[in-house]
Amino acid sequence: MIPAQTLFLIDAHGFLHRNYHALPKLTTTSGQEVGALYGFVRWLTKFLHEKHPQYAAVCFDSPGGCARRKALLPSYKGTRKKPDDALISQLNLARGLVKEMGFAVVAKDGIEADDLMAFIAQSAAKQNLHSVLVTSDKDVYQFLSDKISIWPSGGKDGFKGPEAAVEKFGVETKFLPDYFAIVGDASDNIPGIMGVGPKSAVELIKKFGHLQDIIRAAQNDDPSLKASVAAKIRAHVEEALLSKQLVVLDSNLSMPFDLQDYRICTPEPRQLADLFSRYEFKNLLTSFEPAQPQETLFQTQTPLGTLDEILAKVPSAGRLFLHVEDELLLCATDETSCALTPLAEVSSVQQAALQKIVLDDTVLKVGYDLKLTLREAGLLLGGQYLRCFDGRLARYLLDPSGDLSFSAACAHYFSVLIAGENAQARLPLYNQYIWKMQTKLTDDLQKSGMYDLFVNMELPLLSVLADMEHQGLRVNPVWLKEFQAVLLQEMNTLQAQIDARAGYPVNVNSPKQLGVLLFEQLKIPPVKKTKTGYSTDEEVLAEIAHVHPIAQEILDFRASSKLKTTYVDNLLLLADEQNKVHAYLDQTGTVTGRLSCSSPNLQNIPVRTAKGRQLRTAFCAGEGNMLLSVDYSQIDLRVLAHESQDPVLTQSFIDGGDIHTQTAAQVFGVMPLMVTDQMRSSAKAINFGIIYGQGPMGLSQALSISMREAKEYIDNYFKTYQGVRRWIDENVAAARANGYVKTMLGHIRYLPEFNMGVGAMSSFAQRAAINTIVQGGSADIIKKAMLDIFQEVRNTPVKMVMQVHDELIFEVPADTLKETALFVKNKMQNAVKLRVPLLASAKAGKNWYELEKLAL
Repeated sequence: MIPAQTLFLIDAHGFLHRNYHALPKLTTTSGQEVGALYGFVRWLTKFLHEKHPQYAAVCFDSPGGCARRKALLPSYKGTRKKPDDALISQLNLARGLVKEMGFAVVAKDGIEADDLMAFIAQSAAKQNLHSVLVTSDKDVYQFLSDKISIWPSGGKDGFKGPEAAVEKFGVETKFLPDYFAIVGDASDNIPGIMGVGPKSAVELIKKFGHLQDIIRAAQNDDPSLKASVAAKIRAHVEEALLSKQLVVLDSNLSMPFDLQDYRICTPEPRQLADLFSRYEFKNLLTSFEPAQPQETLFQTQTPLGTLDEILAKVPSAGRLFLHVEDELLLCATDETSCALTPLAEVSSVQQAALQKIVLDDTVLKVGYDLKLTLREAGLLLGGQYLRCFDGRLARYLLDPSGDLSFSAACAHYFSVLIAGENAQARLPLYNQYIWKMQTKLTDDLQKSGMYDLFVNMELPLLSVLADMEHQGLRVNPVWLKEFQAVLLQEMNTLQAQIDARAGYPVNVNSPKQLGVLLFEQLKIPPVKKTKTGYSTDEEVLAEIAHVHPIAQEILDFRASSKLKTTYVDNLLLLADEQNKVHAYLDQTGTVTGRLSCSSPNLQNIPVRTAKGRQLRTAFCAGEGNMLLSVDYSQIDLRVLAHESQDPVLTQSFIDGGDIHTQTAAQVFGVMPLMVTDQMRSSAKAINFGIIYGQGPMGLSQALSISMREAKEYIDNYFKTYQGVRRWIDENVAAARANGYVKTMLGHIRYLPEFNMGVGAMSSFAQRAAINTIVQGGSADIIKKAMLDIFQEVRNTPVKMVMQVHDELIFEVPADTLKETALFVKNKMQNAVKLRVPLLASAKAGKNWYELEKLAL
């Protein structure tokens, strides 16, 4: 039983941070992200219903952090990654929302939430009142007592007293500041004693007591203290003492304490309903109505039938819901019943029946990521188009940057959270909502004007990609194994060289060990630090490579290791009996509409290094066939010319000149014949930088020039291409006003960042607006080309096997190579009609590395 005057102290930031990363990214119709807020408010309502508290304080961190700790250590929390702007916007809204729910909000400039909680709890204890700290923050364990308990994250474990400190850390509460001071805290940039971990800290405290006693023992060469540990302590005395000052919570604040200030004053249900309506928390609207039954998160599950029973219903129903998750196949024709069958238990007769249904155009196949379901269930299209409805694809079109999970869709449309520990519990719930979701999604697609795009582009493309995945890309296992041996030999040689320079075996994959080796043992001046010590990333190693040869050897080792493990080993592992790899092509993987690739990512085969490019030798054609690659020439810039209608840019493409040379001549004020390779390279960076919204800072970094020079280059660019400048300004203004942009074929991307009140997010939205129109337009074009080509080549020996952004790769019979290349090139160049010519070039060869240009 909780005492009536128990005071609950709630760590708002802890809840919001955790919910932000754990829950679907729910957004309101206005584009405001509210997932973290929803999770927090839902917990608060549950807390009120279950605990019936009378007093509570919701504590917030100060935006400026802790002034006292910053004064002691300016870099305090300096290495923490800045929270996402979407989270910041919810943190800013949380105070007002919590206050309107009737909770006392506690925040004080320059003071952190855990210090506020320490002060309030200890003030309450002095008045013989009991407090409960609702947080997962480890620092608050140091002042637990018989009057102060902790309720970790408000979870199932319940309240815990001071014994929790011993359970969690191994020491009593009075020694926790000493413990924290020794082990440090990388996330807060608290140094501690480098090299002394939690286990050693507990042993030291049990043997000597407080930090000062431990330091004294080390300075006096206490024989019971290991010499190596004593040396570490002596070397970091100042850091340890500073760390203790940083970790001690400040309970001596100049704040009054009156329990009545924290009395919960829940408003009338109508006021709460208005509040929750504002944030579109639909299933919380009746939470405070005692007469209304609580809506449950998990509805009554659909009755289970057998697979044969469901399949028998398909002809009359004319539809079938298919979904695979965790090796379980879900089949249903309506919400009244469904079948859950382990894939391993689907009989050959049932598999044949399912295959027949998949190819039957009289049956509508309904799903949520149908292509993945077909792949996992071993169901093939055989060059046919699938008659289907895919909920994930529909959600993607409606909001490509949103959370596309099934649970997020249910939360958005029906205000329910579908979760469960296993697929056995979740899948029947999917069947309850997929049918209503299909209706909702269809209605929203029609209202948005994207239904035709869904039906005529994205759904047919699903069939094209399924066929490409099934065809796969052939690899040469003999060559891969030889290359694997070469890489392994290089790694062994480099490892021996690194070990010899260090004088002991070095784990090249251990940043901590490398940091000690490079910056302490070899005395190389450190470049930057991370939460856990010295940074040894690629940028740092490249910077110090001129100082010591070991840095270049480490870089070379890592490059060979990455090639071997990420690519060569995986390709050998993933290749099937026919020596083909079947990558997964995702229509919903990017916000711009580009396809993404995984398992393996064949769009990301290295091209920047000679050794990386050599890996393309592994991808080859079968006997009697050739690989054909056809890719667009400067498609993004051509889309920019088409969209902006800039006369100079448009005419350059019509004239057929080199656009980068033309830009270089204009930017640098020289005749085209005087343009050097360096000038052209810089102009290329400017041309593409404009598309990606790159400013002077980004361009200066890309070209290693001053900000002044970069600004001058950009200014000169826009003096030449004034139509591009005008188009950018007009489209950014329209995107800001409308909240979204559209690609040339109608794909929409919402940009709520314009309205978040955060400067950085507004700048991001400006860049994203232009980039999406251009890169999304390029994606539209190649998708249209893929559909046009597939329509003609399906069920022929010509197989489209991969798309790499602006490039299509085919395996074709050698005797029809030129004929096929000419056909593909023609289809790609005429996929859409632009104001400038669309150009594509073809290459062919026995493997991807040895492609040679075809004269067509």
